[in-house]
Formats: sequence, C-alpha cells, structure tokens
Amino acid sequence: MSADSYPRNLGFSATYNFRDVGGYTGLDGRTVRWRRLFPADALHRLGDDDDFAFAALGVRTVIDLRRGFEIERYGRVAERYGIDYRNLVLEHVDWEKVDH
Repeated sequence: MSADSYPRNLGFSATYNFRDVGGYTGLDGRTVRWRRLFPADALHRLGDDDDFAFAALGVRTVIDLRRGFEIERYGRVAERYGIDYRNLVLEHVDWEKVDH
C-alpha cells in the first residue's frame, strides 16, 4: 500500500480525532513514517467493534498526557490491548483558577 492511500483520519466508533501524522516533515527535515504516530483523544472509548482495526495498527505504546483525576474520571485505554501505557503529565493551566 502506498503512503498516498492511507487515510489521515481514522474513524473509530467513539474516539475523537484519531489521526495519522505520517507524511509530515519534522523540524529536522525528516518525514514521519505513516502508521507510526497517532495523536488521539478518548482511547477509553474504544469499543468491541474497534478491536480488530485498532490491533491492526500495531500500536505498542500509549502516552497519556492527562492529569490523574482526568484518568480516574474518564478511564484509560483498555488493558486488554496489552499496550505499554505511560502517563506523562505535562504542566497544565488550571483555567478554573485563572482570574478573568
């Protein structure tokens, strides 16, 4: 399959904005390989209907940038996928505490 035939957006039943960043040029001038890096939202929503398509992508690691309370509230990617799961919290602005 040629890189041109890969879709950029990957539709799953209930995830948001699951896409392939393959084909883009990085700061160092190299091109990101297709089917290697997938930014996404709501991986906890992957359903049984998504299992085959998600497994076919060969995802090995999920890096979750959310804070602990967000993971507790919404969940994480299911353990049944056997993926190396990492929760790397970035510094977040707590918009509820910012003066308006």
